[in-house]
Amino acid sequence: VRRHLSEQGEFWISIHNPPQRRNALDGRNRPIGKYVLATGEELHVSGEYLLDTRTDIATGRQFYRCFANGKPTRSLELPVRFHLISPERLEQLLDDAELTVLQRFGTYERDDFDSAKSPVYIAQCRMS
Repeated sequence: VRRHLSEQGEFWISIHNPPQRRNALDGRNRPIGKYVLATGEELHVSGEYLLDTRTDIATGRQFYRCFANGKPTRSLELPVRFHLISPERLEQLLDDAELTVLQRFGTYERDDFDSAKSPVYIAQCRMS
């Protein structure tokens, strides 16, 4: 990251907030969102994930299904694998990489981070 970041550049990173995310890592297919594409199709996104509590590695699949006039037009399934780490651990890694956290957010709408309630942890960083 540091090799590609200009001196005044910012690095933004987001992770799942473990206290909020753990409950949804049970293998059940859960809706993520519905979006209207430029084609006019409606995109339905869902995912199913399992957490290995020994390693905190989550694996699963995300499903992308397009509909036009209520009828399926195309679909895609992608594998997912991520390490569920705490915001504290991420900040340690950022510090090790000589990146300073400028601000912390708990949603993509830039709401304040609350470790008990926020679905994600987002860090806005600069080089130290």
